[in-house]
Amino acid sequence: MQNDEKLQDCIAQFSNKYSKAKLVSAIEGFQWARDSKEASLQKRKQLSMTYHSWVTSGANSESAEDMANAVYKWGFGNRKSPPSLLANLTLFCELNRHWYSGQDRQKMTTSLSEFLELKGIGIASASKWICFADENRFAIYDSRVSAALRTIKVRGKVVFPTVGRRPVSGKKYPYATPRTNDQMAHDYLFFIDFVNDIAKSYGIDSPAEIEMGLFMLGDKEENWT
Repeated sequence: MQNDEKLQDCIAQFSNKYSKAKLVSAIEGFQWARDSKEASLQKRKQLSMTYHSWVTSGANSESAEDMANAVYKWGFGNRKSPPSLLANLTLFCELNRHWYSGQDRQKMTTSLSEFLELKGIGIASASKWICFADENRFAIYDSRVSAALRTIKVRGKVVFPTVGRRPVSGKKYPYATPRTNDQMAHDYLFFIDFVNDIAKSYGIDSPAEIEMGLFMLGDKEENWT
């Protein structure tokens, strides 16, 4: 099956599962960590604007560590980026440049696959940096987002791999889908195509907003099956 056909099939399944009203309600209810709805959106907006400015200015290595840490701290609590990233800031900068440029899909997936080889880096963290490079084109792909898309299948196979999640009290979270770094890089690029098309189809401003809705929907067990 060609990617265009696969994409349209996935969009149709998504539309059957989540109406525009349901998705918009989830987007409007977006909360991150323990912040209020307003604080969640404000913190994300401020950080994404700062990060976007760094990327559009060339993603220079001088500010790379600070930018990497700012997003990682937002995404994973008061922690610095993994040492493997800080030891490979050139690779980190190249990842941002290739994805922001968006002109060579092969370079985009190759740079992401190489980046995912770094110890302590997974798609949940890598996609946060990519997303903040340009929220008008990209989105985060983490455990809750992937859980909201688990039921979408093409020819009997799950399209969007489940990302692992730390144990949550009272919930038996789905197991992570085994994927090589190269496979995950291509999965993520397909996901980006998908959320961009969903945004257009539903009349929603950006793929990042779609992701925020999926993040909220993915926390509900009834959406996993």
